[in-house]
Amino acid sequence: MRFCTLASGSKANATLVEVGATRLLIDCGLGPRILAKRLAEAGVSPSSIEAVVVTHEHIDHMKGLAQAVAKWGWPVVSTAGTLAGLRDVPVGWRMPLPYGTAMTIGECVVELVAVPHDATEPAAVVVTSSRSGARIGVATDLGHVPEALGAAFER
Repeated sequence: MRFCTLASGSKANATLVEVGATRLLIDCGLGPRILAKRLAEAGVSPSSIEAVVVTHEHIDHMKGLAQAVAKWGWPVVSTAGTLAGLRDVPVGWRMPLPYGTAMTIGECVVELVAVPHDATEPAAVVVTSSRSGARIGVATDLGHVPEALGAAFER
């Protein structure tokens, strides 16, 4: 399992997670040109990304999303509330994932956990390797750590 922060902060957020041959992007706050450059620096082609998981609809987490989806054909995984706020992403590319439900994408099992934030159904992301059981949790923009998040990350 490999984890690589491509951008983190109030202007842009994007994180690469690799599990075996499966590559996921968590959030897409960078435009396609800069995102492709940062992925290349990590040795990854944008076309090898299998899906992008969006934690919430704030601009620093989805600024380049619609352009990236159009360019590379990535499906977008998120809560129904967040997906509703991604107006520029075509409906056919949206994959709703309710809190507490697992979705398998390649060698990754993805789960979303509710977090406190001023967005519609914001989430932290837990990715588990279907082969090894290794796990990584990604949580951003938290005012505090809710008990359910700590429990989800500890499993």
